[in-house]
Amino acid sequence: QGRTMVIRLGYSLVPLRERMFQFLLLLLVAAPLALLVAGAAGQMIAARGLRPVKDMAERAEGITATNLHDRLEIKNREDELGQLGAAFNHLLERLEQAFQHLRRFTADAAHELRTPLASIRTVSEVTLEQNSAIEIYKDALSGILEEVARLNETINGLLLLARAEATQPGEAQSNFSVLELVHEVLTVLGVLIEEKQIAVREENETVVRQHIHGERSLLRVAIMNVLHNALKFSPSNSVLTISYGQTEDGLTLTVQDQGPGISAADLERVFERFYTANSRLLNSGTGLGLSIAKVIIDRVGGKIGFEESTGGARCQITLPVVGH
Repeated sequence: QGRTMVIRLGYSLVPLRERMFQFLLLLLVAAPLALLVAGAAGQMIAARGLRPVKDMAERAEGITATNLHDRLEIKNREDELGQLGAAFNHLLERLEQAFQHLRRFTADAAHELRTPLASIRTVSEVTLEQNSAIEIYKDALSGILEEVARLNETINGLLLLARAEATQPGEAQSNFSVLELVHEVLTVLGVLIEEKQIAVREENETVVRQHIHGERSLLRVAIMNVLHNALKFSPSNSVLTISYGQTEDGLTLTVQDQGPGISAADLERVFERFYTANSRLLNSGTGLGLSIAKVIIDRVGGKIGFEESTGGARCQITLPVVGH
C-alpha cells in the first residue's frame, strides 16, 4: 500500500564461537601430538635409511695400516651409496698396494745397504786380526773401496728415486729436442762405447721434428739409465741401434742391443726396484736404473717397456710431444 518496510533477521553466533573454541582446543592438543608422532616416525625412517652409512662408517674406522685388506660391505652397487662404497674400496685397494710396495721396497733397500756394510766389516775384522803384509792391507782396502762405491751408488739411486717420485707433474718442465738429449747422453757414455768398441746406429732421425715436454734433467737421467743399461749388457764389437718414430701417443725412442736379452717372464719385472734379471745378472748393478727411468717417464705422461726380441733386449720409450 505504498509503505516501506524493513525486515531484520538475527542469528545467534554463540554456537559458532563454541565450535571455534573447541576446534582451537583440539588443535592445541592434537598439533603437538602430531608433531611428536611425525618426528618420531621421521627419525625412525631416517635412522633406517642411514643405517648402511653408519655401518660403513664403523667399518671404515676399524680399517688401519695392519688390516688394509678389509673392505666395506656393499649391498646395492647401483645406488649412490653403493657407488661411494665401491670408490672407497678401490681407494683401499690402491693404498694396500702402495703399503705392500713400500714394505717390499724398505726390506729390499735394507738388504742392499746391509750387504756391503757386512762385507766391509768382515774384511776389516779379518784383516785386523791377522799380522798381514802391506799388500794384504792394500787388497783389503781395495775391496772396501769397491763396497763403498757400490753402497754410494745405491744411496744415490735411492735419493734420485725419491726426487723423481716427489716431483709433481708440471714442475720445472720445458720443451726440448729429444734428439739433442740423446746425443748429449751418448757423449757422456762415449768412454764406455769406445772401451767396448760398440757401434751406435741411429735410424729415422729426420722423423724427430717435434719437441717433447717434461723436466729435462730428469728425462736425461732416464735416457741415460736406459742407454747405459743397454751398453753394459752389449758384447764388445756389437751394434746398438737407436730408432725414432712418431705415433698418436707421441714420440717413440727404441733402443735395441745385441746382448743376452730378457726372458718373457722378466719383461715387466725388470722395472721392479732392486730386481735383476737372471739372464743379465753379471755386473747388473743395484737394480735401480730402470726403476728410476720408469718413475720419471711415468711422471711426464710417457710410457716405457721392453718388447720380446731375438738377439738382444728391445726397450721402447714413448714421450708426449708439445701440443699433444
